[in-house]
Amino acid sequence: MLNSTTVIIVGLGANSGQDRMKIFLSRIDPIASEVLPFTAFVNPDHQVFMTPGDPPEKIRTFCENTGQPVLQGKGEIIRTELKALLLTIAQIRDANLL
Repeated sequence: MLNSTTVIIVGLGANSGQDRMKIFLSRIDPIASEVLPFTAFVNPDHQVFMTPGDPPEKIRTFCENTGQPVLQGKGEIIRTELKALLLTIAQIRDANLL
């Protein structure tokens, strides 16, 4: 059975570009594929994300505290979360840990 994480990991294959990202986002949540890419970047390993709480609000706070645009819509939040996961997985893959 495939879940969102499986789809994201598979997407890190040889041909992972902006078009592939849009396809994955549209499968996971169509709203996320409609927003502008690279609006903000979050570090999922940052301390703010290590405690329980409201993830969208934590992302907004992180963006505000780091001088980035504060994300408002669901699509912006989803796209930013998935982008952070993809970048983390790519770093792990590049370090030969995946």
